[in-house]
Amino acid sequence: MTITVSLEDLSGVEGAQLGASDWIDVTQSMINQFADATGDHQ
Repeated sequence: MTITVSLEDLSGVEGAQLGASDWIDVTQSMINQFADATGDHQ
């Protein structure tokens, strides 16, 4: 876990991978649910 508390701290993590997670498959159903929740069906 990396914790930064100021902009100066960010230079110490330059080039590091931050917040990486596994890939997920985004299904059409998930897209439809997001559209329903946000009212954006375009």
